[in-house]
Amino acid sequence: INDFRKELTLTNAADYEKDIFYRACLMSLDALVNSAHHYAELAEQQSLTASSNRRDELLTIAEICRHVPEHPARSFYEAIQCVHFVNFALCSAHQMHLMQYGHPDRYLLPFYEQDISEGVLSRTEAQELIDCLAIILTEYTPQHLAIGWMLGGRDEEGRDVCNELTEMFLISLYHVPLAYPCTGLAWTNDMPENGKELAADLLSS
Repeated sequence: INDFRKELTLTNAADYEKDIFYRACLMSLDALVNSAHHYAELAEQQSLTASSNRRDELLTIAEICRHVPEHPARSFYEAIQCVHFVNFALCSAHQMHLMQYGHPDRYLLPFYEQDISEGVLSRTEAQELIDCLAIILTEYTPQHLAIGWMLGGRDEEGRDVCNELTEMFLISLYHVPLAYPCTGLAWTNDMPENGKELAADLLSS
């Protein structure tokens, strides 16, 4: 944003309007980071009186909230936390909880695969994080609105993009049978058979 601002000539009316927009963007991003830091402080405060296991969890939460969204995510946990912060901020700013998460099984996949390959995350742990994200959507989304994500589908070259995360987001519907998230599945004939079976079972249940 600052690079864009450097290219502006503020004596030009059109550029002056752009600068107002860019400054508003910077203010919004600063507010988002400050909000994350407030959650970090809260987690640290709660850790002082928590049991040993919970204390470790809270300190991990604090560390993550101090890193994202101010800096790029380094792990699957951080990526999910970052996505939640940004989406929650968008919903709160518009006072409408209708901002969709897009295709999380696609953009979270590199973080998942990296953590799995490095042995720092298990599939069970990743599933719990997905389930927690689903729970929090029901926690803060008012009734009669719609917030959720789309899974599966094809890429720009027509290839089916279903993957392990697609399956895990579908499994989350069994674990978290709540009002939200609204889940869409872009069905293709090339989907893995286990994905088709999961989807068919969900539709019939």
